[in-house]
Amino acid sequence: ATMSGVVLAWASSNASAATISAAGLATGKNTGTMGTTALTSNITASASGVTSVAAVLTVNAPVVTPPATAPTLAAGSASGAAGTTVNIPITFSPGGASVAGLQFNITLPAGLSAGAVTAGSILTAAGKSISSNLSGNTLTVIVFGLNQTAIAAGSLATLPLTIAAGTAAGSLSLPISAVVFSDPAGLTVAAGTSSNGSVTV
Repeated sequence: ATMSGVVLAWASSNASAATISAAGLATGKNTGTMGTTALTSNITASASGVTSVAAVLTVNAPVVTPPATAPTLAAGSASGAAGTTVNIPITFSPGGASVAGLQFNITLPAGLSAGAVTAGSILTAAGKSISSNLSGNTLTVIVFGLNQTAIAAGSLATLPLTIAAGTAAGSLSLPISAVVFSDPAGLTVAAGTSSNGSVTV
């Protein structure tokens, strides 16, 4: 860049935050995820051995919003006394996607043991089966079928949980994780945010 015949040399102190062209045009480069700390760069111009006071350029990470129409799962809540069994409802919403199969994990806290998971009305209607496997304290639930029928919104399954005798009073969290949805062609469908369940003793 020139100013009254003076050639200015532009500089950015942090290329991860921003770069600057020879003409003095700054371009933000922060590629972090939403919620990460913003990056800053000191932008200077110099000529004939003289450097300007730095202008601080702050570059936020790009905002990436998950699609509002992504499929989601939600585990419900229940309460019961120690030594009893409660039923946790699990509901499904396909959003704007076509989902023909899925699997997910539920982590069981100490004091809870799982019974056989039963299919909800939407699985029966779609001709799907459901199975579960417990490894340590992680219960893996798989929904599958010999058809490509999409699963509607509604009651996906019921999970019976027995509260061990002597379990202290309080709220026990049931986090959902490792959710995988697949479409009728067997391709993975991006998942939305699942809602965890809980048991109150």
